[in-house]
Amino acid sequence: MKKCSTALWLAAAVSAQAFAGDACTFLPSAPDAHVVTRGDTLWDIASRFLHNPWCWTQVWERNREQISNPHWIYPGQTIVLDRQRGLLHVETLADSTATVAERRSPAARAEMLPAAEPVATIDPRLLATAANYRLVDAADIAGAPRILGFSESRRIASPGDVALVEGRLPAQTELDVVRALNPVIDPDDGTVLGMPLLRVGRARLLSSDSPYRFVIREAYSELVAGDLLVPAEPKAVPDISPHESPMVEGKVAAVLRDSSWAAQRDVVAINRGRRDGLDVGSVVRVMKPVRIGANDSLPDPPSQPIATLLLFAVFDHMAFALVMRSSNVFSAGDTIVGSH
Repeated sequence: MKKCSTALWLAAAVSAQAFAGDACTFLPSAPDAHVVTRGDTLWDIASRFLHNPWCWTQVWERNREQISNPHWIYPGQTIVLDRQRGLLHVETLADSTATVAERRSPAARAEMLPAAEPVATIDPRLLATAANYRLVDAADIAGAPRILGFSESRRIASPGDVALVEGRLPAQTELDVVRALNPVIDPDDGTVLGMPLLRVGRARLLSSDSPYRFVIREAYSELVAGDLLVPAEPKAVPDISPHESPMVEGKVAAVLRDSSWAAQRDVVAINRGRRDGLDVGSVVRVMKPVRIGANDSLPDPPSQPIATLLLFAVFDHMAFALVMRSSNVFSAGDTIVGSH
């Protein structure tokens, strides 16, 4: 009996600590201030101050009306931590130089921002990776042109190489090269949610005689026989404003790479989408049951959050997400919940 009570107490303690780690509190190791430098992102900066970086919108003291578009932070500015009030604020030139109080009549005042690009919310390179994923039905790519091989008996291709292609060509002469990933299966009922495609390059038609010859213009990874050619889509980096999701519960449906496990910076699919109130920028968490020990199990163990997901493409019944934060690996079938 004592063993069981101890196990329950430990489980509750571990779970409480895990959720406390997601609270909007400052890290004990957080610096008193941080000077913004080129290449910083709000996510990186918040990670240096907060247990949960997604809480940055709740602790900024100033310009809160601009939180939905937070690119008012520039290299050279100083972010100051106010531990007494639990707030962050951006130190302006006036903050650092004003020593005497002045009485001023109401007037409009303006401050010149540093001559630099504003700080991004998320690393643009990570968002550029997300832009390479799309979702189709298997029927949509059934007759898509397929790479048979490459000139000079190459097994893989890079920019400048020539690919030999068969299939029905679309009207465009410049096409995206995509790789069909495994179909996304709903862990709840086994239905096929869609076929994810990963853009791996871009090619331009050289010869319309079969087999068609395409020159590889861009390659984001090594191109191989079997890759498909589809109409090109814009390569614009998505504009994402992270925000809390509605209360929702679902599951990780797939890891979109050649692995059974997902970790930080991976891309996954979940079996919830627009019909559940989710949209681009929604933040959800991956939950795992608390394990006390190999020989000590609980009938209904509590769960703790082990990863934070940012949705970047949302469809009716599913969504693609970036793993922004992960304390452990996870896989298809693990539970996801709304972020608040």
